[in-house]
Amino acid sequence: MIHIQLFGSLSVQHAMPDGNINPLTLTTKVGDILAFLSLFRGRYFSRDELVSEIWEDNYGKEVSQGAFNTTLWRLRKKIEKKYYRAGELFRRDCRGFLCFRKEADVYLDIEEFKRKACQSTTNRVDKLTQTQVNSLCESVELYSADILGNFTAEWALREREKIRRVYFNVLRKLIEYYRFQKDYRSSIRYAQLILDNEPLREDVHRELMELYELSGQRAMALRQFEECRNLLRKELAIPPMRQTMQLYHQIAEHALHPEHKLKTESDELPIETFNVLEQLPPELTDQFPVDTVGPSTDSSPGKLINQARKHIALADERLRKTIKHFNK
Repeated sequence: MIHIQLFGSLSVQHAMPDGNINPLTLTTKVGDILAFLSLFRGRYFSRDELVSEIWEDNYGKEVSQGAFNTTLWRLRKKIEKKYYRAGELFRRDCRGFLCFRKEADVYLDIEEFKRKACQSTTNRVDKLTQTQVNSLCESVELYSADILGNFTAEWALREREKIRRVYFNVLRKLIEYYRFQKDYRSSIRYAQLILDNEPLREDVHRELMELYELSGQRAMALRQFEECRNLLRKELAIPPMRQTMQLYHQIAEHALHPEHKLKTESDELPIETFNVLEQLPPELTDQFPVDTVGPSTDSSPGKLINQARKHIALADERLRKTIKHFNK
């Protein structure tokens, strides 16, 4: 059986009956055609469509019929004629359109990913079976890297983004499921995977702050806020959103008064206060940076209370400076 891997870079292998794996080396043009047909397996394409989508960006519009046929012949010789019967892997219809057959005995990692990822992402988390959860987890493991990472053609970029969205939907579902199950450690792990790919997702930073707080890791929750704030300031020159500041103050207040349950929506500070913060120029907010909470293992009540008091004092000083700035 032929194994085609699209996650990461294109890789083609022949899995022999004795379990040995034989890597297959393809030329760039042959690899381009195979990668494209693998992504759209089961669909028929005309020669003009294939040339336009696959070759035009890299090789220009002047690709002769002979050059195309030669590349296709090399693909069939390298894979189909060696390991399959004629027409078993690729088929032409009466119009001359080409298709990578769905029925062909081929393992394609992206098809396995879609099969495992898409069967249960629409279900409510309280309705997921353990089998469905296992499939979602397995799909995450299959996503080792973005598909065809070394391809720059428009078709590859489009499909890469589509698969990324599926991947993030799976991660979101697993975050929700494990939070519902109160398995905060697993929920945190999947939230971190989103930030590994999209570090500016402020909604995920908030999710992690809540998960750390719920799991008793208050210092980590405050540290997550610092990471979010520093990234936004460095990359976009903007402060955190009102909801993020709101959650940060709730967690800091909870450190002072642990008997108070953490709220998902809080009115402890007026909305106008956060609107002012959002309008504050970066040069003013930089005058009062909040110290990063280090990964200390000291989680004693006294240590956490002192940290919270320090954060609240610095935040209050920033607010006073903000009011003075807007009253000028």
